[in-house]
Amino acid sequence: MNIFSMKRFGLATISASLITSCSNIGNAAWIAPEGYTKFNSQIAYRLFQSGEVQHNCENVPQCVRLDIVSKDGCDMLEARVDFFNRDGESLGDGVEYLSARISSGEKVSLSVYPIESSRFTSAKINNISCLNL
Repeated sequence: MNIFSMKRFGLATISASLITSCSNIGNAAWIAPEGYTKFNSQIAYRLFQSGEVQHNCENVPQCVRLDIVSKDGCDMLEARVDFFNRDGESLGDGVEYLSARISSGEKVSLSVYPIESSRFTSAKINNISCLNL
């Protein structure tokens, strides 16, 4: 705001304007961290297919790594991933839970396994739930 605008609006108007602007900060749309895809207004994720990054599949031939960040944090996290073969046919899904407090903006990694031990060629997020108890 330039000096002319300040004189024209007066100090009371400027103060009210600043208070309104500051109170709207918490209502602003959340922007997912760089490299993450926004799942909803509270959660963003990165899904790594098998072989894209090094991660431990614990004696299972394949799994995917799912990195998740929550805007406001949560007490429990549930991620559901659908798995597909090279023809695009569904091989079922996999579900992973994290029942530890996740802080606002904290990034966590989950390894998600197909329920059936089928070899998959691709995976897609079905759902991510961030629950507060």
